[in-house]
Amino acid sequence: MKVFIAVFAVALLVNSCSSSDPKADSEKDLIKVDRPDYTLSFSKEWENAPNKNPTIDLLITAQPDGKMDRFSENINILIQPVGDTMNLEQFGDLTKNQLGTMVPGSELTDSKVSKKNGIDCLQMEYKAPMNGLKLHFVQDVYMKNNKVYIVTFSAEESSYQAYKSMAQKVLNTFKLK
Repeated sequence: MKVFIAVFAVALLVNSCSSSDPKADSEKDLIKVDRPDYTLSFSKEWENAPNKNPTIDLLITAQPDGKMDRFSENINILIQPVGDTMNLEQFGDLTKNQLGTMVPGSELTDSKVSKKNGIDCLQMEYKAPMNGLKLHFVQDVYMKNNKVYIVTFSAEESSYQAYKSMAQKVLNTFKLK
């Protein structure tokens, strides 16, 4: 399925830098993105990055942490039509089954369905090696109107804890219209 290829393509595209200070989290320090299907807010310390991947609807990246950084922590949103024959649970099962095949060495560490902003959300967390880096991913997956919305936070494993709180705040701002 194209979903994983696109999600992991973002991780591969954005392998240049890490981030500076992930602490700006007050309402006044947020930038709101308003798209036809959704809204999302993120820290002013991050950047709405140019996106060359047509499967990614939004890409925000952390500021460089130094010249030696090899990866930009990022949050991306992928939207994909799924038709009316697949529900969120089926999509989750398909994704979990494909993870090990499409990304050798990956490890699913958590998966659950809960309500977020009034809609069912499949939350998955996994680790995977890519381009010689150990990456950590947190995904929120939503379905509405025969589309799947995949909101993914990607970080180097060594930086994950520093960004975890900020990333969760951004993921929690995602709202479907």
